[in-house]
Amino acid sequence: MLFGLGRQEPYLAIIDEFPNLLGHGGRADSELAAVLEDQLGRSRTKFLLAGSQVMTMDRLLRPRAPLYGRARRLTVSPLSFQQSRPFLEPQHSGPELIERFAIAGGMPRYLQQLGARGTLRASICRAVLDPLTAPLYDEPRTVLSMELTEPTIHFTLLATLARRQESSLADLTSATGLDRGLLGRYLNLMRELFLVDAAAPMFSTAKQRKHRYRVRDNLMRFWFAYVFPNQGILSSLDDVGPFFDAAIAPHIPEFVSWVFEEVCRDWVRLNFNTEVGSWWGLSLNELRRSRQRTSEEIDVVAGTGGRAVVVGEAKWTNRQMSPQVLTELRDFKIPALEQAQVDTRTAQVVLFSKSRFHPALRAEAVSGRVRLVDLQELLGT
Repeated sequence: MLFGLGRQEPYLAIIDEFPNLLGHGGRADSELAAVLEDQLGRSRTKFLLAGSQVMTMDRLLRPRAPLYGRARRLTVSPLSFQQSRPFLEPQHSGPELIERFAIAGGMPRYLQQLGARGTLRASICRAVLDPLTAPLYDEPRTVLSMELTEPTIHFTLLATLARRQESSLADLTSATGLDRGLLGRYLNLMRELFLVDAAAPMFSTAKQRKHRYRVRDNLMRFWFAYVFPNQGILSSLDDVGPFFDAAIAPHIPEFVSWVFEEVCRDWVRLNFNTEVGSWWGLSLNELRRSRQRTSEEIDVVAGTGGRAVVVGEAKWTNRQMSPQVLTELRDFKIPALEQAQVDTRTAQVVLFSKSRFHPALRAEAVSGRVRLVDLQELLGT
């Protein structure tokens, strides 16, 4: 019928959750191939096939599959922070916007659930923690069950990553006890399923890259950090509020801080129109030899071709940013970046803070040597 509608004029047909239409029968691929062979060239109908089962959709495009050479992949990514704001405003503003996004991530359904009016505590308890009524209480498990038939090891890896925020392959090998090669295969599969991201330091070459892995979706990271390991406890509670107060609330600032850094990198990407990431590497050789410092990390680094145009730090705390942040950056971190053969001579130093800046930092900003970005500027309010 859909092909018939396109016999006389162009016609677009959109089919959501296409894998469900195929069913579970072994003849689904051959039947689809037969229809395509019979109808292609006789109709001007174009199809947009959507599906949340990543592996199933991917199989349709592989060699010898019905859609191989006949379709183009379109990956739908979660919303960015800026794209997510309409789901959170006007009921929330300022730091609440970043806190809600840090828990919900960029999925509209999650944003609607966690962006409702009320306190963050009330929203998390109502939407995620209550085992009887929370709509997202078992959401990650449901999503993963569509992709993974034996999820035990995958769940273990995701829980380990969620607790650590970021981990190297060596860290994960030590934490899980899995063989390095087997671990690499699991991580690659989870990257293909968009469950895990692998980040490398800015300006590193393919040979130098030492990836750090992290859970890609914010809600899934929250769930594996706080819900998955505590479901037995949660199911026994009449009121999950005290559990939130004791087990989650003290860790919210740290949990949000990583997302705040990403929001700051997005701001740099928009305002400087360049590639942005973070950087980590060895401390200055003389400091390592004397065992004073071993490694350095910089939250925000932007540039191309071995030349940095922005170097900055981001702090999500209720205290004003101390001059020590700038001192550490200038005395230890930027020199380590230069030791790694990155040109920083014309780089702009940008400091991001949730709260205020120390007067000494404001004086640096007046001199033009440092740019200070507070939450109001970051959010464009």
